[in-house]
Amino acid sequence: MKPAANPLPPHHLSTFRYPAGEPLAQLAAGGATLPGDLLLVTPALAFVEGGFNELPELEDLHAAMMEDGPTPAQRRVMDVLEGLRPDPTAAAAAGSAGAAAAPTAPLPSLSTLDAKFWSGRGKDASAPAFSSKRLMGLLGRTAASFDSQDPASMQARHQKPVGFVSLWPEYALLGHSCVPNTSALVVGDRLFMHATDELAKGAPLTRNMIGTAITSPLSVRQAAVAEAMSDLLPAPSATSSASASTSSASTSSASASTSSASSSAPVPASVTAEEGGILAASEALLTSCRCRRCQLEASVSESLRDTLESAFAWYEQEATATFSRANEEEDMSLLRGLLAEAETIVAEVEEAVQGEPGLDDEQQDWIRASVYDVYDMLVTLDELVNADGADLEYLQTCLQLIRVFGPGSDSHFEVALKHESLRVHR
Repeated sequence: MKPAANPLPPHHLSTFRYPAGEPLAQLAAGGATLPGDLLLVTPALAFVEGGFNELPELEDLHAAMMEDGPTPAQRRVMDVLEGLRPDPTAAAAAGSAGAAAAPTAPLPSLSTLDAKFWSGRGKDASAPAFSSKRLMGLLGRTAASFDSQDPASMQARHQKPVGFVSLWPEYALLGHSCVPNTSALVVGDRLFMHATDELAKGAPLTRNMIGTAITSPLSVRQAAVAEAMSDLLPAPSATSSASASTSSASTSSASASTSSASSSAPVPASVTAEEGGILAASEALLTSCRCRRCQLEASVSESLRDTLESAFAWYEQEATATFSRANEEEDMSLLRGLLAEAETIVAEVEEAVQGEPGLDDEQQDWIRASVYDVYDMLVTLDELVNADGADLEYLQTCLQLIRVFGPGSDSHFEVALKHESLRVHR
């Protein structure tokens, strides 16, 4: 597989940095940026398409790369990437051997992640070898998959959406946040990444690494973050737990200055004590999200968190099953009853959110986003039951909430287009 040339080098990115207290390097903004600024256009190092509404497996990408063997330029890029996202098993072994916990290795230049940087070396017989096992391990930590390429372009071209799995080295080096500050759009094998928030120079760039769990309450999100990070970081060991007890003061100081999304507030004590298995001291740096949204949700009243958990449980345990049964049986009475329940649940959430002191409009949306699926269910039921009489404000609320966790995403585009179309025609 020949590496593609990069037609537009990243001009808002400068280099990597270690966010305070974080064990892994992340991409950072190279200068002050505004929402909508283009951060990166990059070709895939490897790319495999699936069929209609079909995501190919990671093994398909692995097989495609191994068929002719990765090129020397690809192997060079992957070697750099592996240094930034190493095998956690090997990292754990190094830690038990007494390696320093804090990152000390010099960070490479961003240009070394571009295959074109290495392709001028000819045969490059000294490029490191990648065995099948080594390649599969790296892809498991760094590859990305999407349901389809740019949906607007595909619709305009009357093309069916096809899923794909790919490796963009730069994209693999974004951190996680439950209020991500970037959006990604794929056209062909090119990934376009834009800023979705105002960013200062050096701000870590983030994306959603937990999928649909991002629309869940704090405890669910943190469990999903811990699972996602388990592929990138060694599991907490007795050695790390012992070291945590001897350096809690310095760890707490580092934790207080850390942020995935431009926040400098410390992790509230209630997070460590109560929410979703977040670990104490240095282990928390490895397994939890400390973005503005997570910190806010951990700091609100217990009654508000209980309301969110109750609403989420209703959606997961009752509403989805009832909705499926109503559709299968074409039972409008079931849908009307479910609509009444959804309206009651949403009213309870609104009362709890608006009654919480000290929250501005943006923060209220951060909290509501933790039960986005309930609001989305309300929109769907309202449209099915009331048709043209459906309340457009329900859809407007969903649009506001998508801006929290998926700005610039396919869902954001689709809901915004639907809302504008209905608003104009009504």
